[in-house]
Amino acid sequence: MSKKFLYYKAINWNEIEDELDNATWERVTSLFWLDNRIPIENDKPAFNRLSAEEKQELNRSLIFLANLSTYQSLEAEEFIRHSERSQQEVAIVNNLQFTEMVNTKAYNTILYSFNEAEQEAASLFEWVDQHKLVVERLERVDTVYHSKNAIQKRFMATCVEGIMTYSQLAFLMKLWIQKGFTNLGEMVKMILLNESLHCDYLIHKVNLLLARMDRADQISFQTWAVEMIDRILETEGKIICELYVDADIQKLARNLVQREANRLLESIGVEERYPVNREILSTLDRVLNRLRKHELLGKMSIHRIEESRDDDYNFCGGFTCYIGH
Repeated sequence: MSKKFLYYKAINWNEIEDELDNATWERVTSLFWLDNRIPIENDKPAFNRLSAEEKQELNRSLIFLANLSTYQSLEAEEFIRHSERSQQEVAIVNNLQFTEMVNTKAYNTILYSFNEAEQEAASLFEWVDQHKLVVERLERVDTVYHSKNAIQKRFMATCVEGIMTYSQLAFLMKLWIQKGFTNLGEMVKMILLNESLHCDYLIHKVNLLLARMDRADQISFQTWAVEMIDRILETEGKIICELYVDADIQKLARNLVQREANRLLESIGVEERYPVNREILSTLDRVLNRLRKHELLGKMSIHRIEESRDDDYNFCGGFTCYIGH
């Protein structure tokens, strides 16, 4: 009798390819949440106190976030397709996809809870799906996700959750901290907890792949990463200018995405590249520093890559249009 095998096999969580897989699974499943457990409607008085411009800024921030989270939920499996290191990694990415849809649902709930004119809220979905900057943002991500380069795909996924998301979350955090949006803050808190954990995990996987490369290939990847983040920041800068009228909000969001870009580059052995006014971020940082401590570091076997020097690179022009302070 011929033997027939299914294309998959049962996951044995005791077969440990990467010790961080199990630690991340335990942490990520402990962060499960649903938007309907948080009474966002109680923040409606705070929304009503906003100016017309602020209401529009919030609505557009929410719809941009909903669009990005929807994409990440539907396409995240692409960044490990044919390149997964373990079945556990696949399981964690499946959880990531689910969490992104939870986030999308939360953005929807906030939008419809605050805006009584449902047709007006619904029109924002059509507006964002056709927005040229959304197309510019997602086409870049999609090209990398559907490539065959395992390390670039994982790094791009980290950029989605660790840079792009923050260009809109900055405004939501400001409303939470300074405008009395308590329940919005509870949702943002859960989103930040999950997104930061995803970034920690993904950049760990990037470093594992980097550690297996020779020095020339490491430098080639670092060069690609810098050039990619240059382009991402250029697009995010345009999105920030499109969404926010208030110059202070623009400065806050710009400084935050540039600081997060520096953090990602440092995690792969590249020096800080983008100017940041840390005083502008001090209020947000008190929240971020607390939420982004996942206590996984003792369990992580991160392979730190030798820090690169300027003369390691041969950039094609570089990113000269830095977002200002």
